[in-house]
Amino acid sequence: MSNEIRKAGAYTIINSIHIGNVELVLGENMNDKDGNFYLVGNYIQNDLFAQYENCLVSKDFTEVADIFADRLKEQTTQLKAERDEPTFANNMLTKSDCTSLGSDENIENKVIVIKPDVLRPEHRIATKQLYLTTGGNGTRANSLGTAVFCKNLYTSKETRFERYDILGTVEKNNLPNWAKEKLSDLQQKQKSKSHKEVER
Repeated sequence: MSNEIRKAGAYTIINSIHIGNVELVLGENMNDKDGNFYLVGNYIQNDLFAQYENCLVSKDFTEVADIFADRLKEQTTQLKAERDEPTFANNMLTKSDCTSLGSDENIENKVIVIKPDVLRPEHRIATKQLYLTTGGNGTRANSLGTAVFCKNLYTSKETRFERYDILGTVEKNNLPNWAKEKLSDLQQKQKSKSHKEVER
């Protein structure tokens, strides 16, 4: 466990929870000259930046705690709405849903399944586990590198995992219907992008 002291400005972070696409934080600064000793905010981090946003301060800890609870409820409501979407079967994918990955296998442009324990609890569902690989040394057979760049089938968001984060691969015919449609859309966009780059 890290003993690093986190700061949001002059406020020391005393509690936090990752949920959905944000980290909710509570902070305190008992030396604030205006008596606003407590803070609630969101911490956002991606490959380009990390920052605190939507921060509010108060003299009353119960006030910021209430706001923290409200934001937590908002995130869980959004996650439930996504899980309840009738188009998607959002069960957690396990070894039985994919083909195990060997070190001698090339997985460039393959659909991969991310191991559940790599993801936060609320993301251990199919829409957060299925990705199309787009590059990286980790996609190549017997490579020393482990980086795997990929796009989420559901959101098309680009991200990076390591090869050892991958549970296995899935052939298109074995994907749920929603994933087949998303995969076709992604592949078509990539094909169009390649054509445009060639024409330049």
